[in-house]
Amino acid sequence: MDKLFGIFGDISHTKLGGADSFSDQLNCKHTVYILSLVAILSTTRFFVDDPITCHCPNQFTSSQVDYTEKVCWVTNTHYVPFDRAYLPKEGDPNKKFISYYQWIPLFLALQALLFYLPRFTWKNLSRKSGLIVSNITDGCIECQKKAYSDGAEKVMDSLIKYMSRFLREYSRNLRAKKAFQYFFRGNYLILVYALIKILYLANVIGQLFLLNAFLGNEFHIYGIEVIRKMLRDEPWSTSHRFPRVTICDFELRVLGNVHRHTVQCVLPMNLFYEIIFIFIWFWFVLVAVSSLASLVFWLGSNLRLSGHESYIRQRLLVSDKLGRDQRRDVLTFVRDHLRRDGCFIVRMAAENSNDLVTSELIHGLWEDYKTILSKTNNNDDDESAALNDEFNVNPRKSDETSNIGVTETRRF
Repeated sequence: MDKLFGIFGDISHTKLGGADSFSDQLNCKHTVYILSLVAILSTTRFFVDDPITCHCPNQFTSSQVDYTEKVCWVTNTHYVPFDRAYLPKEGDPNKKFISYYQWIPLFLALQALLFYLPRFTWKNLSRKSGLIVSNITDGCIECQKKAYSDGAEKVMDSLIKYMSRFLREYSRNLRAKKAFQYFFRGNYLILVYALIKILYLANVIGQLFLLNAFLGNEFHIYGIEVIRKMLRDEPWSTSHRFPRVTICDFELRVLGNVHRHTVQCVLPMNLFYEIIFIFIWFWFVLVAVSSLASLVFWLGSNLRLSGHESYIRQRLLVSDKLGRDQRRDVLTFVRDHLRRDGCFIVRMAAENSNDLVTSELIHGLWEDYKTILSKTNNNDDDESAALNDEFNVNPRKSDETSNIGVTETRRF
């Protein structure tokens, strides 16, 4: 058990390898850990020794009792409140069958897989841009850990070279009008991430209704009913959704004759499942609210180029790396060099590390951009000089030619 908690409980490095925000980590890491842990514990005898115990007639032998409990476990029992004086007859459509408890571990594992699916999609689609975003964010986290050391400088230099190479190659492909880069024009990563954000939100909302279909009895309003009962000082930990005592109908063949029996069974696991699913309901609501707020905030701060320009300028001004005569170049730096994808990567680095590390990364990209500008200007100057040399005319020869023309005109 210690190893189990060691695997799922150690989340000290949850940011590594993700290139995602806090709300994304709630979805694809913390929720996956919780669901996986509960799924594993549900398959063991951590909560109770026997998942079901049935009250059998006195004439039943121990083997018949064991058979009864196994049959009632693998078949569906049904719930009858104690205030009802009679049991429903065979084929009664009002029977409330309890058919989920055998499949809860598998269902929780499926939910964990669905919560991880958006992150898996993001990691694979983001690689098609030509840059692994998690390498940048992991490098920034490493710089944060090794602050004020030579190791941090080496890592930062590698990050700047890696991202600068990506931005240069992207610009070169864009000028060459290559289909992939030219179609998205520096917006590929930001569009894919917006899709992933929407997928996170749709997944957690869909999970509530998936639980409703699996457990039944309007589970999507379960937490609201619990809050209402707590406000009314009513017992909230007992619900018809997770009955502890159920009825099991089964047939037993004895000497060729089929005997029908009805026994009362106890499902002690439902005592824990009720608390677990109350927690899961509130957790899913928390994750949904966080995902919605993150989506709205992210759309507002990342879609406008003016917002990116203001953010980059502020980081350069704070680090005293921006001269007064260079402030107008920031817009060109953001619009033509970084583009939305580059700004998105920078903001993601800030999300996973801190502003100091992000400022160093922006400064390195800014210096690389100025180097590109200086080379471009030098090439333009060389071309202009070559054109002047080619079409330049000697002033003395020009005067002689003009004098000859004037003389000939006078003679004429």
